[in-house]
Amino acid sequence: MEQKSEELDQIETVTLSHYNQNAEAFWQGTKDHDVVQNYEAFLAPFPKDQKLDILDLGCEMLNISSRWGTGR
Repeated sequence: MEQKSEELDQIETVTLSHYNQNAEAFWQGTKDHDVVQNYEAFLAPFPKDQKLDILDLGCEMLNISSRWGTGR
């Protein structure tokens, strides 16, 4: 189903407005968040004695081995 240009413009306006109204609060609430527990939970199921190639889809998971120096 194709949406009309006006409908898409409205969706864009609402989305950007929400982002602009909440971006600073989101940044302040998350900038100092310790994500070590997230990394540990992510890596837990993988073998600890093997190097991993992790595809980064925008959430910084690619940097785990360099950040921890695990070589995993």
